Amino acid sequence: MAVDKPGGYGGPSLTRLVRRHGAYLLVLAIAAAGLVVVASDHFKRGTMLFAGAICVAAVLRAVLPNRAAGWLRVRGRVVDVLMLAALGLTTLIAAIVVPPPS
Repeated sequence: MAVDKPGGYGGPSLTRLVRRHGAYLLVLAIAAAGLVVVASDHFKRGTMLFAGAICVAAVLRAVLPNRAAGWLRVRGRVVDVLMLAALGLTTLIAAIVVPPPS
């Protein structure tokens, strides 16, 4: 990753990347935390946290402008929000309904 040079263009700076893709990085951090919780033998809690990350992604995609959505922007806003919300809710339902492994 290049750093901006004082007199010219040196590529994207870390600040610019975080500003542009911060929403995605937040969702990624929540999802990673959910996977860590699952790995520590808390299946239901971790899966609910993972589902929460997907729901957060849906909300962020709905409220952020296209420039700030970064890597959350895949298709049109409506399609992205509907697909993320459906995936998040079905994952949450599965986390509630499916019994944890014994």
